[in-house]
Amino acid sequence: MILSYFVKIKEIATDFNATLYQSLRSESFNDATLLGVGISVHLIVHLLLETLVSVRVPKRHMFTRWCISLAYALTNLLIWITLRFDSIDGRTYLILQSVMMSVIICSHCCSMNIICENLWNRWVCVAIPAFVCLYFSISYQDEHFCNFHSTLGVLAFISMVLGALISIQTSYYWCKKYLHKKHLSDLDINEKITFARMGFIVGFFIIFFIFMANNQNLRFDEVDAKVITLISYGISLFVILFSVSYARKWHAEASEVAVCVIFPICIQRDRDSPYCPLHVLLFLI
Repeated sequence: MILSYFVKIKEIATDFNATLYQSLRSESFNDATLLGVGISVHLIVHLLLETLVSVRVPKRHMFTRWCISLAYALTNLLIWITLRFDSIDGRTYLILQSVMMSVIICSHCCSMNIICENLWNRWVCVAIPAFVCLYFSISYQDEHFCNFHSTLGVLAFISMVLGALISIQTSYYWCKKYLHKKHLSDLDINEKITFARMGFIVGFFIIFFIFMANNQNLRFDEVDAKVITLISYGISLFVILFSVSYARKWHAEASEVAVCVIFPICIQRDRDSPYCPLHVLLFLI
């Protein structure tokens, strides 16, 4: 997918008067990007503490979480740097966002394979992000979100439809197997997490198709500040929820690293003082 961005079928010239170019310099998008950078710092610190915990969290879980958090953090950081130097344009924004969304979808499907390998097998979890990546690559060449008047636009739409059909079919089989004559409260923790993440995947496709229906033949250069700001806030909300779903499960193990870090530093502190400033700092983190 990344290599496809270096091969342009037709050259995209930077239009300084385009709506997207002007929207990237709006105050609302600047605030959303700055908020994303702040959230990224918190997530990276929290993940680092969980990685250093003495009771090891399963590596496959940590790998998917690091992929999503690093992709989110690096994208927001690069966008923020380009905003500070006034060097961002529509092409840079589209490439960064497309790669980040592809990594998030791929890592999300990997996490589904970890906790529900029976139905969300490897082929399913490879096919869904593959079709999503194919859509981002082809639509970038076509310069439209949805364009039925070109061959590339039709191919991009078919790619997204195939990814959605596989997701909906697998989700239907899962609900038929685990929710048949059962309530959601009767499921175990992994099944509840699977249900929530299936909702995210299906919801992603539903929102995307609704956006396509309302914005047919919309060029990337015509996207306004409201849309890119909502996309930024929506991704930030998902990353927070994804992190919290794991943080609740591994909070007890992650807290042990605080003891390992505090003890050697505080060994020589005043015995009459029950706490030191580092206690408060790590507690807030």
